[in-house]
Amino acid sequence: MALATALGIEVEERRAHPEDLDGREVWAANALHGIRIVTAWHAGPLSTAEEPGRLSRWRLRMDALRRPLPGQARDAAPPRWSGGRPHRVNWFNDVLTALLDAVQAVDPVLRTLLAGVGIFLETSVLIGLIVPGDTIVIVAATAVDSPAEFLALVVVVIVGALGGESVGFALGRFFGPRIRHSRLGRRLGEHNWRRAEYYVDRRGGIAVFVSRFLPVLHSLVPLTVGMSTMRYRRFIAWTLPACVLWASAYVSVGALAAGSYRELADRLHGAGYIFVAIIAVFVVAVVIAKKLLERSQARHWMRAGDGDANTREDAED
Repeated sequence: MALATALGIEVEERRAHPEDLDGREVWAANALHGIRIVTAWHAGPLSTAEEPGRLSRWRLRMDALRRPLPGQARDAAPPRWSGGRPHRVNWFNDVLTALLDAVQAVDPVLRTLLAGVGIFLETSVLIGLIVPGDTIVIVAATAVDSPAEFLALVVVVIVGALGGESVGFALGRFFGPRIRHSRLGRRLGEHNWRRAEYYVDRRGGIAVFVSRFLPVLHSLVPLTVGMSTMRYRRFIAWTLPACVLWASAYVSVGALAAGSYRELADRLHGAGYIFVAIIAVFVVAVVIAKKLLERSQARHWMRAGDGDANTREDAED
């Protein structure tokens, strides 16, 4: 009871019959085995339920409350869980669970809005070079707990991305040359500005779509398009599908990694490493894809086009 109270869980004492527990979480706790989730009833048809990740959280809390017995050294080995395996084997799971729980403890509405603001800043002109919008979105996605939350996060991230790119376009339309020749603009390097200018000039809408997945250019292209002959309607028509694809991929990976971990955390000691592996594979795939995409598009920003961003030119022209 003290453990549940410490975790903010309301406790009510009452007598219950086995049939009253059908489909509910049932726990067993004793001095020998610690706390365990009941996974099946002996000689009974009752079904059980379990919230993924709760067992690891409760064990972590019990370790924090643990005190040595009289005469026992304070550095004595911790109690053993899961069939005699030392609980220290699960230290990585415990740390990861605590981090994921900290993210999930944030109000879902606030968490979703923060992700939208983060991607808004990431896609805004120049700010996107310092704000890790992709990291913010993945972290927020690890706390997704239902299809509704997943959909809401994807939609908010898309809206935030479109808002940020629209701001970049507007700044380019009204203040583009001034920003390009400002102190901050000069720090980006004239070669990066030329790359963005030539790319938009030669590839038009395709440059808008592809640049969403390219480093540096994803921040410069919206502003550069604003300085070009391309109209806002055409710009949005090309950047919208790119934002949808980007948001869906990042939110899906974060939710998949965290969901897989929570499903396996109480049954598999290496569940934390599966979480890390999913994120690592995705990051490596993104890096490789960006390198290949950059290499395939490099020929298009080597020289200027015809000065009209509404037309598309081949590299050989």
